[in-house]
Amino acid sequence: MKLKYPIIHAFLLSFIVACSAQSSDTSDLPDEFKNTIPVEMKGDLKLIEVENRCIGCKPWRYIEYHSNESDKPIKKEKVTVQVGYRAMYAYPGTEYFSNTKIEKSSNGKYEQDKNIVIEAIIHEYNRRKERIATYLNKTPGLKEKMEPYRAKGKDYITLEQETINGYEYISYTENVIGLLGNTISQVHIFVPENEIIITAYLLRQEKSKFKGIEEFLLLKSDFIESYTRFLKNNRVSKS
Repeated sequence: MKLKYPIIHAFLLSFIVACSAQSSDTSDLPDEFKNTIPVEMKGDLKLIEVENRCIGCKPWRYIEYHSNESDKPIKKEKVTVQVGYRAMYAYPGTEYFSNTKIEKSSNGKYEQDKNIVIEAIIHEYNRRKERIATYLNKTPGLKEKMEPYRAKGKDYITLEQETINGYEYISYTENVIGLLGNTISQVHIFVPENEIIITAYLLRQEKSKFKGIEEFLLLKSDFIESYTRFLKNNRVSKS
């Protein structure tokens, strides 16, 4: 089900069918990134493309905080990015499932960056939750129409913060596909030994492996479990 509702994040990429001609070679990457960017995960999810964040860019980026009352950001917070990569993942014959950023904090800034990222995703979860409630309250009969498309036993949007395979993660998930945009779930995984923060946008697709929200949630769980298992299996102690 797709609601006629504004897409929140302007940075969402246009979807194209993933193809093997794109570069998925991690052999030339620094070891700490080879150990944090899996080439293949559970369910035949494969790395299709990996590229440098940018050449000559500033060693930071801004996280914008938004409200439901204005299109302009209400606050910006700077997080450091000493080195970063973007990795795109897809299942065979489908469009991109995950747009993933792997970013190393500047020396001594990892904990500060982590706290900002956690604060920001909690803020965004609360904002989206409020926006969904407002929209549903203003649209009589919509809840009944949405029920067949909502994940069983779950709110329209949920937040989870857990540890799996020894790695902490936090994510929000919209439990109706296409509810507010093309990002169904945003996931942050924290890798303290490398001072790296992983940000994965799990995407709605026209051509996908999942047929509905229940299948998507299983694939999301597979993504987090297999990604953190890869991190655990390739963990390198800080010297």
